[in-house]
Amino acid sequence: TMMKAHDEEYKSTMLEYKSTIDDYAKEAVDALCGLKIINGIGDDCFAPKQNATRAETAVIIDRALSYINS
Repeated sequence: TMMKAHDEEYKSTMLEYKSTIDDYAKEAVDALCGLKIINGIGDDCFAPKQNATRAETAVIIDRALSYINS
């Protein structure tokens, strides 16, 4: 399975997020949140059906590349 975060605050937030995420994507979202590549929007808010802005997409790509190159 993909990497799971061990941070308790992260885990409790993910439980809230998971109720809004389609089943096929939960494992990937969990892993990307654990790697801090994605983190939702606002205070404990995750909008999986909302389109990402160019700026949000750029941040995700930058974080992913930083992770790959570390």
